Amino acid sequence: MSENNNGFEDAMFQLNGLMKVDDKVSMGALQDAAEFFAAKLRPAIPKSILRKSHMKDMLEVVVKDDRIQVVFQGKAFYWYFIEHGTSKMRAKPFVVPTFETNKKQIENIMVGKIMKEM
Repeated sequence: MSENNNGFEDAMFQLNGLMKVDDKVSMGALQDAAEFFAAKLRPAIPKSILRKSHMKDMLEVVVKDDRIQVVFQGKAFYWYFIEHGTSKMRAKPFVVPTFETNKKQIENIMVGKIMKEM
């Protein structure tokens, strides 16, 4: 299991165990799935009441070495507080529900890409 439990790496680990897949193909499948997830997540992100920057403008897919992540860049660390709540604010989950709603489609994107390349 991956150390950050993001779901994408866990799914790819299971797929790699079932069939020997080229790294380039698996990274491509992960990137396609991550971009799909980011596209579905963007409209679900709560809008900031401040007139400065918004979290949906800071969401991006980052490819670094052998990792692909969907992250909030810059000062958008506060997504965690919105997702999980604080002692002064109730939680307004948007990341987990979006992932759970689209989990089957994300899996199909990854498997479809791998099957197509094989």
